[in-house]
Amino acid sequence: MIPLRYYTKDDCMKLVEVMCLENGELFMVYIPSDYDFKMSPGEEAYSLKQIEFDSDGKLPSKYAAKLNDMEMSEMYDKVDLLTESKMMDKSIDVEKQLIDQYRQKFVVPSSEEAASEKVRDLLNQLERLSKCVESNSYSLSVITNSLAVVDADHMYMIRGKEFREDRAYIVTIDLELLFQNIGYVCNDVTEINKAIQRILTKNHASHMTRIDTCIDGMARSRDVMNETIDKVERYNSYLERFKIFLKKMKERDSEIRSNLKDLSSRSGGISGELGVLKEREKLEKELEWLGNTRTKIYEKIVQLQKKSRNLSLTLDKMLFENLLLMVTIQRNLNATLPQ
Repeated sequence: MIPLRYYTKDDCMKLVEVMCLENGELFMVYIPSDYDFKMSPGEEAYSLKQIEFDSDGKLPSKYAAKLNDMEMSEMYDKVDLLTESKMMDKSIDVEKQLIDQYRQKFVVPSSEEAASEKVRDLLNQLERLSKCVESNSYSLSVITNSLAVVDADHMYMIRGKEFREDRAYIVTIDLELLFQNIGYVCNDVTEINKAIQRILTKNHASHMTRIDTCIDGMARSRDVMNETIDKVERYNSYLERFKIFLKKMKERDSEIRSNLKDLSSRSGGISGELGVLKEREKLEKELEWLGNTRTKIYEKIVQLQKKSRNLSLTLDKMLFENLLLMVTIQRNLNATLPQ
């Protein structure tokens, strides 16, 4: 075994990347803070800067839903973990962008937020990967060109390195455990790497199957949403018809009241009075019917307005929230994978 790269924090060794000469496998040695190993003058090393987030040591999950430990363990058999082959581009806040389309405004995203999302993404993936080795003395780290994530308490930025969309997992072992396992650590690293790759390959296939199932479900959901849109349009059409009907009823109401006024000024003997009374009775009954019918129409209008607006707002909420998720999915699926 030979050391390839040294990573230091406050001029003390913190991580050492080691190669097994018999098989070319790489692993990382983590040096606890109990040990104060200084670099020799002239030796090249990468300087680390500690990254810290919330005071409780936890990072907010960015997933729409998060599996609990039991569900995750059953899904991955201690090693079958969910992986993200592409990094989600968070340089633009999708939700803010979509909301701003309503206002016709544009908001410049925060570069600090975009950088923190990369660390969050690495830690989320490491949490899943760590299920593979939680039953033995080894652990895993995720390394990029500029970041080293050992666990939630040990996240480092590699000074002087520009962030790139690359990542790699590496088997990690504590310095003290290295001495205990020195005789067979290289063989263990080989077996762990083979197992992890086997698990990842299996998950790639199973995830693609699940994605296809989701896409089929989305096609069915589209039919339901189209039916809902049609229902809203029907409600609105009924509302317009009722409004037209009300307008005609109002015109008829005015006409009846005008006729009743004219009847009051008529005269012509007994036979004429009887005719006026019959005509008045007929008009008053029609006027009463118009009033009762208008009341029923008002009730129907209120009901239809509530139904239409409830469906419209519910559909708007559902489409907007799902659009955010689908944009994220599309970004992941359309991302350019490393060669």
